[in-house]
Amino acid sequence: MALIVGLAVGVRFQRGITQPLQRLLAATAKVREQHHYDIALDASGDREVGQLIDGFNAMLSDIKGRDARSRHTGATSSVTSPIAPAICARRAMPRRRQTTQSPIFSPL
Repeated sequence: MALIVGLAVGVRFQRGITQPLQRLLAATAKVREQHHYDIALDASGDREVGQLIDGFNAMLSDIKGRDARSRHTGATSSVTSPIAPAICARRAMPRRRQTTQSPIFSPL
């Protein structure tokens, strides 16, 4: 009798974890393949799975907002760096010729 009750409880807990994870996997595939960012999953399940789903929903919301801003401004990239101008300036500078000879052995 205890074995049957234990199995029933185990199956219930397993479904509470696997079903939300299967929905999360399906939503992840849809986002990856179809670029649908307006998906929102219900954060059901245990605490850790619910936190994972909440994080997924927040990530999609951030991506959707970033895409909307980039379409609105016509930007090609939503990532900007404060050091990007310095990198471009460094690349534009003429390069010094590198020598393979060590200064110790240079002719006098």
